[in-house]
Amino acid sequence: MRKVVSIGIGIVLSLLCPKNLLAWNSTGHELVAQVAYDKLSPGARNRIVAILMHHQRLTQDLMDLISPGEDPGRAIFLRAATWPDNVRSNLNPLSQKENHPVWHYIDYPFDVDATKGEVPADTWDGKSDPQNLVQAMFYTRKQLANPKTAESRKAIDICWVEHLIGDIHQPLHAVSMFSTEFPTGDRGGNSVIVLNPGDIIQGAPTINLHTFWDDIEGLSMDPDFIRKTADKIEQEHPAESLKDKIASTEVTDWAKESLELARTVVYLDGKLKHTSRNGNNGDMSTAPALPADYEKNAIATADARIALGGYRLAAALEEIAKEQDAPAPVTEP
Repeated sequence: MRKVVSIGIGIVLSLLCPKNLLAWNSTGHELVAQVAYDKLSPGARNRIVAILMHHQRLTQDLMDLISPGEDPGRAIFLRAATWPDNVRSNLNPLSQKENHPVWHYIDYPFDVDATKGEVPADTWDGKSDPQNLVQAMFYTRKQLANPKTAESRKAIDICWVEHLIGDIHQPLHAVSMFSTEFPTGDRGGNSVIVLNPGDIIQGAPTINLHTFWDDIEGLSMDPDFIRKTADKIEQEHPAESLKDKIASTEVTDWAKESLELARTVVYLDGKLKHTSRNGNNGDMSTAPALPADYEKNAIATADARIALGGYRLAAALEEIAKEQDAPAPVTEP
């Protein structure tokens, strides 16, 4: 498994955030952002970074861990993609105002037996606080399109757009599995426990399925690692080969793609052997090992989703950059 253990910022940030609520770890989010940064036109890239420069905690949160010699614009852009997870920590003074746990996922039900999960509302009424990831995307895009939105607010909204598009391409952030074992859902794989013999982190190969997928790209935020891994992903999944999918701008379609991948690749159509936090009185020592080719297929799927997420993020940010430079509409006196 691509488990690059970093004793630096990757592990520090993972300790500050509740792991069972994340989608991709900081490595995965920075990879999506790097792909987008590479794809953006210079004008749009500069415009988006200029907006991020108005962030209320620019110095403390987006610039505090810049490595010597690292391009500040790139660093700010990549850190922005992780900020909605970082603000979950009570150590961040914006946590109470800007932490929105339910924005990070949408639980479309995957029903494996007669148990039926409730289908979430994936449209937003335009007024209430968003209740899931898809609604949050509509909300942030509306705020960014409003010329009256303050620049400091737009900076936070850009962070959310970067983060949410990353989240929506992680299969387990568009699903909850329902069954007699999980009558209220498995919380996007958080309650599913498996054994991964190749996982040596903390010396414990037993892991919940959600964390397995979050960490599939490793735990390093070293700029060179992000750069090299993004290069590999872009070479294996060039934008030209995905242009039809990139052209899809419907957020609900992106989520449904993740739902289908969760069903077939993550849960193996409901046949993935596992134990659970719900069953066996929480005894995780009985967790069965993942199939021999599971990890390989998971990495390939994650690479493809990160590439597509990055290209779609670039397309969304190109549109947002144009909106910022468009003249304000003329209103009747």
